[in-house]
Amino acid sequence: MVGLGDFTMLEYGQPVLSAIEWFLILFPGLSAVLAIATSLEYVRQTRRVPDLRFDTRDIETARLRWPSVTVVIPARNEEAHIAATIESVRNIDWPTVHIIVVDDASTDRTADILRSFGSSVTVITKRVNEGKARALNDAISSSSDGLVMIVDADCIVPRETVDLMARHLVKSDTIGAVTANPRVTKTSTFVEKLQAIEFSATVSATRRRWARGLALVLRTHWLQALRSIRQWPLLIESLLSIVWCHLIVVVTVTLVIARIVGESSATPILGSWAIGLLLLCTAHVMWGMRLDARRDPSIWSVLAWIPMFSVIYWTLSSLVVVSSTLPALLSRSKHDVVWTSARPTDPGLFDAKA
Repeated sequence: MVGLGDFTMLEYGQPVLSAIEWFLILFPGLSAVLAIATSLEYVRQTRRVPDLRFDTRDIETARLRWPSVTVVIPARNEEAHIAATIESVRNIDWPTVHIIVVDDASTDRTADILRSFGSSVTVITKRVNEGKARALNDAISSSSDGLVMIVDADCIVPRETVDLMARHLVKSDTIGAVTANPRVTKTSTFVEKLQAIEFSATVSATRRRWARGLALVLRTHWLQALRSIRQWPLLIESLLSIVWCHLIVVVTVTLVIARIVGESSATPILGSWAIGLLLLCTAHVMWGMRLDARRDPSIWSVLAWIPMFSVIYWTLSSLVVVSSTLPALLSRSKHDVVWTSARPTDPGLFDAKA
């Protein structure tokens, strides 16, 4: 990362630039501290109150309240994984499981594989790729079940997954969604190692950040979020994340340009603060790995890759947010969605506007 140092085009702009620099330092640092503190408190509570960890009564209540669940699988060019994913979903232990797969304009054999499942899988075929967020919206709006689970097209789902997740929803009316803790089974490549660390850092100790989907939600439901005080912390954190990503990109580009034009006062980032911030983020990741290690001890095999992950993750996250937020806020869907499903009495497919 880079900081503004003494570089300024306006003599009286320095206080503003200093405030920006402090924000760039404090926001990720405080976020890491908050993630560690809240997850530590959750662990303490679950150890003190066993019912928070597992209660078969909650599972029974969930099964009675939602006897059927819809599993939504967005897929684009997933011929290598989609069949195994669907088979694992079909084996879920729940009274009734409906499967909806969104074929997001795949160009490989994904459509052929989906047809092989016949009427057991409902398929929404899109003519034009519009991305995961819109694919999920199309599928969820087509479901009549009160319980919906979203599964990536390259995941293997354990039989007890819905049991373990749905039981949380009956504990309080204020809980509207539950996220699972995915594990990376292969960590042989560089990308797989970084992904394993990401899941520990952003699922075990906090939550994943998302750009385009967040922007779409804010565009549609910002007024509802403002009216609900419970949503304010999430709204504020999300907005600050977006601002941070845009600022870090702007500051970095500004410093690069300043160096190119020979501005000697454009200094590298944050001095010793950069080291402290990196150590704090490393502690955040290691705490997440510590939580995961109870069920997946192999996560420690990627420990040495944490510094590389921190640099790459924040760089890519910032670029993704900057490139996705405004387009998502301003865009509108212009393409038709085509629903295709196998009729029980007819092996062919029929098309209808969704």
